[in-house]
Amino acid sequence: MDWAMREMGTVELGEQRLNHRVIALLDRLGASAQASIPVACGSWAETKAAYRLFDLVNKIHSMGAWLAGGFNSVAITCTSLD
Repeated sequence: MDWAMREMGTVELGEQRLNHRVIALLDRLGASAQASIPVACGSWAETKAAYRLFDLVNKIHSMGAWLAGGFNSVAITCTSLD
């Protein structure tokens, strides 16, 4: 989960629970990057939870909020290369 935390550790979705779920889901999907979401999640309950999370975040936030953590990570990496 280290890489997922580095990439999305600064994401702010308004609730700490959602922030943690996004990071955990990203870690799960990254561990099985070529797999479909259901295969990467491993169970029907986890798959449903993933799709509910996507739906909830899309209803509450813009795509910018969803991606902000990743953009921040890229910016930090780029500035450290100078």
